Amino acid sequence: PLGSISSPSKSARSPARSPERVRMVVTTAGEGTNHTAEADDAADSLFDDSAPPPPLPPLPPDVADAVSKRLSALDIQVSKREKHWQGVLREVHLAHVEQTESAKRACFAAVETKNAQIRKFKAKLNVLIAAAHEDTIKARSSFEV
Repeated sequence: PLGSISSPSKSARSPARSPERVRMVVTTAGEGTNHTAEADDAADSLFDDSAPPPPLPPLPPDVADAVSKRLSALDIQVSKREKHWQGVLREVHLAHVEQTESAKRACFAAVETKNAQIRKFKAKLNVLIAAAHEDTIKARSSFEV
């Protein structure tokens, strides 16, 4: 059954066990695995933060020097990697700025081209309107005579 909890029968229990220590088997449906409360307690006790860790023995001088040298080498490697990626970031940023400026220049050029076309069209339209106005004035004057 889904999420069933079972405990051994009373006859299987040892008299020295307290009810808290009764072995409980939890079966999760579909996984087919059994977890015991005792195993969970044992695992929890491994990661108990309330007790301070035991003191470590001192390292031999040659090991301490090797560890120190390795840490220094790793520190240098990290700083080289950081400088490399800062350079890459700077290059990407500069390329982006250049592309943005290029796109702005292209847009401004396109707008100026359209504005020039509009000015030419307006000039032609003004010539046509002036010619039509002159024709209208001539036509009115010919009817009035």
